[in-house]
Amino acid sequence: MKECIKVKNLIQKSLKEKLSEQKDSLLQKHIEVCKECQEDLNLYLKIKEKLKEFEYKELPYTFANKLHTRLV
Repeated sequence: MKECIKVKNLIQKSLKEKLSEQKDSLLQKHIEVCKECQEDLNLYLKIKEKLKEFEYKELPYTFANKLHTRLV
């Protein structure tokens, strides 16, 4: 279980940046034998792909002030 916690942290890190060869190797070896971590990785990869489908929209310049006024 301690290994899974370490690997789950590596999964998160791997989504943001390239891992060192040593860490990547550890991740890959663990994923081959741990179904739970493999499922987690696949889920995160699917989410990352889906997020690419969303169109980025620029908010109006006054959005923050209007939102703050409504919240107060």
